[in-house]
Amino acid sequence: MDAGGGNAAAEPLDLPALLTRAWIGDMIGAMVVAPPLLALRARPPRPDRAVLVEGALQAGLAVLVLGLLFHLPVAVEWQVIDLLVLPAIWAAARFGVGGAMMINVVLQAGLVIGFVTVMHDADGLTAYQLRMLILTLSTLFLGVAVTGRRRAEDGLRRRQDQLESCARLSLAGEMAAALAHEINQPLSAALTYARTAGRLLDSGAADPARLRAALAGAASQTERAGAIVRSLREFIGRGELDRRRHDLPVLVREALALVDAERQRAGIRVEVALARGLPPLLVDAVQVQQVLVNLLRNAIEALDDEAAAPGATPGGGRRLLTVTAWREPGGLVAVEVADSGPGLDPELAGRLFQPFATTKAAGMGLGLAICRTIIEAHGGRLWLAGDSPRGCAFRFTLPLAEQGGGG
Repeated sequence: MDAGGGNAAAEPLDLPALLTRAWIGDMIGAMVVAPPLLALRARPPRPDRAVLVEGALQAGLAVLVLGLLFHLPVAVEWQVIDLLVLPAIWAAARFGVGGAMMINVVLQAGLVIGFVTVMHDADGLTAYQLRMLILTLSTLFLGVAVTGRRRAEDGLRRRQDQLESCARLSLAGEMAAALAHEINQPLSAALTYARTAGRLLDSGAADPARLRAALAGAASQTERAGAIVRSLREFIGRGELDRRRHDLPVLVREALALVDAERQRAGIRVEVALARGLPPLLVDAVQVQQVLVNLLRNAIEALDDEAAAPGATPGGGRRLLTVTAWREPGGLVAVEVADSGPGLDPELAGRLFQPFATTKAAGMGLGLAICRTIIEAHGGRLWLAGDSPRGCAFRFTLPLAEQGGGG
């Protein structure tokens, strides 16, 4: 009687296969369960309805493919298993690492349910889990890459927003400095006119004509300050110019009138030489006049400083300011403002058009920088045309207005 016959029929234990199956199961379990648990600690925001609907469609596609796998012949199911890549890539590419985690949970849960209810082949389970391990790794890597790229794009957008905010603050500071520089001139003139009117009234025998002229001058300068504020606000805030057809002689004459009191007080002679028959310019009159006023006032101050220098003879020397203009090729007009002063300070010549470059005790160093910005915005150019101990000259170009389609 063979007492050991029953044990002889038992199959030997396949320890390597058992360890492999356990290792794959533990690995895929850790990769499927651990990421969602870690993500839940951060309390992710509640998804909106569109995200929930799309996520449900992805999960439905995954369940449909799993259902096909467990109801198809063995010869076909290994070809269909590759279709699991579709919902996995869709979720990871669309929602990043969050989508990858959720679709991996759905796929692994569906795989376990399918083997418990339909299949009981341990070898088949190991093969499926090996494929699922590769798919889970690929999906997670894709989700991490998508999330990382989106975070980088969000960071770049935040930096761009910060740069734009800094640029707006810088522009606001530039506008404030420009306004302070530009409106100081007409407001000072308006104050002078107002004080003159006050002195006339205090004298007790005010000439009505002189009083009226002083008040008109104060009103004119105040209106000009308002026009400068509006013009610079539009130019700096929106980069817009109120371009219209203007005659250069009129612009020059009005600019000279604005500095006439200073010129007469300093005893400076003015010569104007404008070429005959200059066509109209296509410019913003207020801004171009400001350029002319800045250049004229700089020349007057240079001649006035020369007269006030130690050892200078009062009223002596040739104190001349010239304004010339001529037509240039290419539909441009060149305008030059020159003086017979001592020339530029060598320390200032190299940074002449840089903001805040000045040798004046009360100067802001913005005049020439603003002038160059205005001229370049008109399509012209401003530069130092001459500098010597006999004086210096600044020259700029402006476009001519179109005439009958011509330049």
